[in-house]
Parts: sequence; C-alpha cells; structure tokens
Amino acid sequence: MKHHAKSIRRKFVLKKANTDPGGVHPSDTVMLEDRDPGRNAMLHRRCQSSPGSRHGGTKRCVHNGVTLRLWSHGLQVAASTEAGRVRLELKHRNVLCAWDDTMCENKLLPAPTARLRLRLWAPSDKLAFRAMNADRRVMEYFPAQLSAAESDAFVDRIYEHQEVHGFSLWAVELRATSTFIGFTGLAVPRWDLPFTPCVEIGWRLAHDYWGQGYATEAAKAALAFGFDELTLEEIVSFTAISNDRSRRVMQRLGMLHCENEDFYHPALPHMHPLARHVLYRLTRDAWKWNEAGK
Repeated sequence: MKHHAKSIRRKFVLKKANTDPGGVHPSDTVMLEDRDPGRNAMLHRRCQSSPGSRHGGTKRCVHNGVTLRLWSHGLQVAASTEAGRVRLELKHRNVLCAWDDTMCENKLLPAPTARLRLRLWAPSDKLAFRAMNADRRVMEYFPAQLSAAESDAFVDRIYEHQEVHGFSLWAVELRATSTFIGFTGLAVPRWDLPFTPCVEIGWRLAHDYWGQGYATEAAKAALAFGFDELTLEEIVSFTAISNDRSRRVMQRLGMLHCENEDFYHPALPHMHPLARHVLYRLTRDAWKWNEAGK
C-alpha cells in the first residue's frame, strides 16, 4: 500500500479561547483545533492542559483563525510572546516548528552525512542554482536549460512543496565549507503519471561535484528520512532511459528497475529522444533488508 504525502501532515486552526479582541495578554489561551472533527476531543484535551503538563504545556498567545500545518503525533506545544507578536513552537523529537504570526515552517530534515548536509533553501542559493540550470552538462537529460526566471520559479515551488508536505528537494551543501552544490530530496510528482500518487527521490548537482559519490551519499540520507521519519511504504525514481549516470545512482541505492512500467513522459512528444523514461522502485521492507545486510 502506498503512503502518499497527504496522509503525513494534518491541518489545524489556531483559535483564541477568550473573546477579547485586543492584543497579546499573559492570561490568554490558544487552542489547536484539528479540521478532522473526529480528533478534536483529543487535541482539545492536549492543548488546554494545565501549566507544566507534559502533553502540551501552557498556551500564552493570541491569534484568530490562522491555519497551521503541523505534525499530528508526538506534539509538545509551548508558546510565548515577544513585543506583541505571537510565537508558537511545536516539537517532535528533534524537530522545531516555529510559527510567527502567519507561517509554520516544518524544519524536520535528514541527518547530516559524513560530508554533506541536506537543508532548507536559502535565498543566496538561487544564484548558484541559476548557473547549474544554465549548464548544458547538468541539463543534458532535460528538455532545455532554464532561464534565470525559470530557475528561481523552480526554487519557489520547492519552498511551497516543503510548506505543504513537510519534505522537499533539499539544498545540499558540503559540511566542510558550507558550499551549495545542488539538491537532493523527496517530492510528490507534479505530473499525472501511470504510477502516481507516489513520492519520488531526485537529485541534481553542479558539474564540479560529479564523480565523487555525493549524489549517492545525499540520496541515502533522503531515503532514510523517507522511510524512518515519514514512514513511507515506497519511494520511486525515474529518468530518461538514456541517463546512465542517474540510473547507476538508483542501482547503488538498491532500487529495482520495473521494466514493464517504463513510460513516456507526458511533458514531451512521444518522438522526443528524452520522452521514454525508466521507473525504479524501492519498498520500505527492501530498504530495511539492504540496510541490515551492510
């Protein structure tokens, strides 16, 4: 059974418990109301718990009708006010999800590897990413190179994907120098493909960093995150049939080529040389088996 992204995160509404329309007051209480009525009773008990409770703590902030996207399990909620602004923090294991007036950003990320760090994108990454997407070698197995505007729009979609799903194509940097070298991560495909809904793993690195094992190293961290943290049942990957470099990475990850599921990408005409794509799959059980055998 496929575990796709919409079942991983839940939507809640932050509501002020009293009726005073004024600003922030130390005595105010905030509730997190699940949009699924069947879970409201449990959440109300958790979110209205007494001071010092391990199941939520005190709620000392004010905001009306703001929708938050939060993890639905293992929540510990605390809140504070700073100069009339509201800050809500939600912790899940080592996760810090900070909310300030309008946005809750999920900061659960893959563990660093020996050489790499997978992180959220920074505005400063866009310039280097533009150069990558303008490099014919990097874009050899894509229909065309990207303009600066197209490259920036790609990053903006990654921002949105992270906010909606809680995972994304993360920026990859070298731990030794903090140098941005590309992306690796998980995504819900935008296209209606024969095997969707699903979660795919993908990567794209600057040419200077090819041939050093970085793509495989980063992808292994992304797989561990997908199977351990997101508890996905399966992760797929696909590329143009002639893209031998990416296919070798898929094979090193333990993914299996499903020849009977190869397909024509709907974004390209059937006669385009890159239209025919291969599909690789990896189940959670197979990944665990591979990891146990190391």
